[in-house]
Amino acid sequence: MRTPWTTVQAIDDERDYVLVVTELVPRTMRSTGPLFRGARAASAQIAAAPGIVGFATSAKPLAKRYETVSLWEDEAAVDAFARSGDHHRLVRDLAPALVSTTSSRSRRPGAAGRPSWSEARALLSTSPT
Repeated sequence: MRTPWTTVQAIDDERDYVLVVTELVPRTMRSTGPLFRGARAASAQIAAAPGIVGFATSAKPLAKRYETVSLWEDEAAVDAFARSGDHHRLVRDLAPALVSTTSSRSRRPGAAGRPSWSEARALLSTSPT
């Protein structure tokens, strides 16, 4: 199940952005409830975050795979969101339900438009963490 791309602000073809892709792998199928609740909370948090351009999520509970893709104005905006109290609490609360969390960042020209899921997964597959 995927959420459609949520545009928070228009992409400017003349500038560069930061593309962030994350993958969450739950410990068990029973972790689905906390992950779905966490995904709703994360979507609300990210939509209100300064510097967010747009985002989408993907949940495949049977495959035990949850992903996010987001586009940000700059690294400072990504870092500020990651350090925010709401996001920090969410990460802390979900940690016991997860086997692993992988995240990757990349520079992206605005002219490339919003990222596709295949592009996001390719970036994740090259991530060292």
